[in-house]
Amino acid sequence: MFKKTQISNNIMKALPFITFSVLLGGGITNPVSAETITLENQQISRTRGEGDRSRYATEFNHPDQDLVIHWQNNDSLPADGNPIRDGNVNVRNLTIDANFFEDINDSDPNPRNHYYLEIRNKGVYANSGLTHIHASDTIQIKAKNDGIYTESDGSVLIDGFKKLDVQGTGYASMDVFALMDPNFPREEFPRFYTTGAHGIVDNGEGISIHGGSGSEINIVSNGFAVMNGIGNRLGVYSTDPRGIENSAVGRGIDITTDKLTVESRGNAIGAATGKGGRQFKVSVESADVKLKGAFASVLAGGNALIEINQHTQGLVQLTGKVAAGNQGQ
Repeated sequence: MFKKTQISNNIMKALPFITFSVLLGGGITNPVSAETITLENQQISRTRGEGDRSRYATEFNHPDQDLVIHWQNNDSLPADGNPIRDGNVNVRNLTIDANFFEDINDSDPNPRNHYYLEIRNKGVYANSGLTHIHASDTIQIKAKNDGIYTESDGSVLIDGFKKLDVQGTGYASMDVFALMDPNFPREEFPRFYTTGAHGIVDNGEGISIHGGSGSEINIVSNGFAVMNGIGNRLGVYSTDPRGIENSAVGRGIDITTDKLTVESRGNAIGAATGKGGRQFKVSVESADVKLKGAFASVLAGGNALIEINQHTQGLVQLTGKVAAGNQGQ
């Protein structure tokens, strides 16, 4: 899956993180790879970042290192891209921070442009081929918008980890919850054509997440009522101003882990009709499942199928209603 890649044009950027070991008595220094590589508004991507030089590498294959990506809204943020955008990563620990409020162009007469600006503050974004993320220890993803997102022909595989934390910290879009929250930031006050935040959302070609032995996954989605901790875009319930013609999206999500906890201001797991009208399936296998949704713990609409522990014995705790509509089950 991973190829060896020369990153010669980034050597100077990496120098502050390189340590050296001295052979006693020999007077010879040998460069040793740094244990932690920290990137500031640089992305791992094979499809973005070449023109504006924000591409650190097309892939990052260093299983003995930790990778930290700070992705923030300042002068160095590229006009297009994400911390990981169509790129493979193989590390020990991965940390992504894309928790910033994206500028919204309220003055543009086309509401589609308001909506489109909220792409850069997604954590992992796949819309061209497979994005494979392997970590032997922990993965932490914190984004203001969706934590992990696919669209078009993009897909995501995440595996090997001991612990995966995904947070979509959320906007509001005419969100009554925000109106009642005195601590909600005023700069993020509800406005038209902004979206909430999914935790893990497949609007593309599928997402597979397989933890290692003894692994745990924690997902938080602080979007409004139609946002899911796990799922796809909920069709006609979406606030996407493009309308419902693009609402049937995604292939499905499968998750295997020892412990799964999902908390959402919308649905913990929510799914609707998949791409091309096909069934969208969410499959969870875990011995310890906790799903909490302010709107629903499990919501299946359209042509969607949600399965929990078809092959695993364990505890399943649901907080919030369980609902199905149309052909959902």
